[in-house]
Parts: sequence; C-alpha cells; structure tokens
Amino acid sequence: MSMIVVKNLQKSFGELKVLKGIDFTVEQGDVIAIIGSSGSGKSTLLRSLIGLEKVDGGTILVDGQPFVQDGVYVEPKEAKKVTSRMGMVFQNFNLFPHYTVRENLVKPLRMVKNTPEEEANARCDQLLEKVGLLSKADQHPGRLSGGQQQRVAIARALMLNPEIMLFDEPTSALDPELTGEVLAVMKQLAQERMTMVVVTHEMSFARDAATRVLFMDEGVIAEEGTPEEIFQHPQNPRTVQFLSSVPR
Repeated sequence: MSMIVVKNLQKSFGELKVLKGIDFTVEQGDVIAIIGSSGSGKSTLLRSLIGLEKVDGGTILVDGQPFVQDGVYVEPKEAKKVTSRMGMVFQNFNLFPHYTVRENLVKPLRMVKNTPEEEANARCDQLLEKVGLLSKADQHPGRLSGGQQQRVAIARALMLNPEIMLFDEPTSALDPELTGEVLAVMKQLAQERMTMVVVTHEMSFARDAATRVLFMDEGVIAEEGTPEEIFQHPQNPRTVQFLSSVPR
C-alpha cells in the first residue's frame, strides 16, 4: 500500500528553485533515508509533505488521499485530516521548556484529541518507557541532555499515533556521543515496521535501517535504490562523489 505518493513536486524561494520536479513513493513499512549535501532540498521536501512549506506545483497523496493536487491544496479541514496522519521530529527538539516532560507529551494529545487524562498519562508512560526516559517524566527539558530531549521529542510525536513518522536531521544538533541513543530509538521503530521518511547525514543509519535511499542533488532525486545499491554500487557520478566525502 502506498502511504505517500509525490509527483512532479516543485518549490521555489524567489528566483531560487529548490525542488525541481520530485517524484517518489513511500510504501507501508518503508524506511526512506534522504541523503545529500546541504542545500540540495532535502529538508524542504520533507517539510512540504506535512505542509510546513507550501509547494508551487505537483501532487502529494497520503494513503490515497490528496493533500496537494497539481499545485492546488485541499480545503483546510481536509488538509488537517491528511497531515494528522504524520508525526514530525525536528532538528532542535521544539519542546516546551516551561512544561515537564510528561506535560510536553500529554497536553498536545488532550488538546488535539480530547483524550481523557488517565488514558493520556498511560500512553505517556508507555512511550517514555519505550525511549528509556520514564524516570525523567517530571523533569523539565532543560535538565536533560540533547539526546534525551530528542528522545522525548520522538515520544511526543508518537503520542498522536501517527501512521507515518518524518525526521528532519534528528541528530544534527547533537554531540556525536549522544547521536547513538537517538538512532537506537529510530532503528527500533524501523524494526517495528513504522513507515518513516528520514532526512539524515548519518550514513550508518541509511545503510543499516533504511529500506530505500534517495540521494538528492540540486533539487532533484539524482539516484534512488536499496542501501546496497546506493552504498555499494552507486551509478550516478554525483552520488559517488558525495559518498566519498562523508564518513560511512
């Protein structure tokens, strides 16, 4: 089942064309790693999927439901239904500093879905245990390490029970020693067959956890394939050049 279908997606910022006709499909259970140099359009593409960037042309379907059709967005009520099926984790955590960890998870669920407090707290406990942070439930984010904050952010995104998880370079703001604990949580989600689209500079994650890898270059998907195809037998000279310049 195709969870996301993208056709001829286009986006410009003024005179700068950032997405130049992007086409790809995400099947249920896929883990798509999007790699490429800074400025290649990776984050813009990801943010477009959930409506944080407005595209200029193209089509986005989520589980068969249109979000954008030939550059025209569906009505706001329908758009909200479509995007609510996705959760997103950002580079810089975006936690509310004045809320405790528990409040960061529970309050959005109660506000968005009017979930009873007892049920929301039970789900919070379940997800904090999943990411190894149940003992930090009553602390404020500022008391946590960057890796712990990002794991809280992943748990918060999972609170709304999304069908698809989007990750925008989730380890780029972390020290290398903290990166592993976040990647471990993401690999666990991948093993559980969560549908994921991940913009990442972590080639080890793309190689070990992804089902498919998209290499972006100057606003286009220059090459696409399995991790083995991309990392062991790249065909595009730009892919070869990029991979030779990054730690693997």
